[in-house]
Amino acid sequence: MQPEVADKMMVVLLDDMILHTLPRIHAINKHMQQGDVLNETEIAFFKHQLKRIDHCYHQYNHDPQCRVIFSSLAHLFYRVIHRALNNQKRQAVGVD
Repeated sequence: MQPEVADKMMVVLLDDMILHTLPRIHAINKHMQQGDVLNETEIAFFKHQLKRIDHCYHQYNHDPQCRVIFSSLAHLFYRVIHRALNNQKRQAVGVD
């Protein structure tokens, strides 16, 4: 891929993540803060996004700013998923 095309693709990906992915992550995080667990749609969303971030990270890791952005997104995903896992463990203990 030519560098200018790769740069334009990177901008589109980042724009999509800012406009669509981040708001959805924050909405899911609000539910997790209330003690909810992830539903199947949210799990599928995280799987897809983590694959996407991994691909983008490897494709654009030459750019220090992109490394920071994609690493930060992956860390945000981790925090939300970790909270969801803790919620699920708490619910499992409460049920038994």
